[in-house]
Amino acid sequence: MPKKKKKVEVPVFRKDQWRCASWCMDNGIKIYHLPKRYTDDGYYVEVFSNGKTARSVKYDSIEEADYKIWELYCHIYDKNNK
Repeated sequence: MPKKKKKVEVPVFRKDQWRCASWCMDNGIKIYHLPKRYTDDGYYVEVFSNGKTARSVKYDSIEEADYKIWELYCHIYDKNNK
């Protein structure tokens, strides 16, 4: 018997978070989390912008990392559109 698929929920940081993410991607800024490795005990968030990559501190859960991604997208959008 096949396993049930777990429903994936997107954390809500702001109501316009999708606009923020879309603007960042259109301007060459990508933020993503790295998959958990067998030897690591946490998740990392990387920001790729203009050919440079920066890695964040370690997060214990995937939910924390996802929330931080939305927070960073919105922060960058607000910083560049005021």
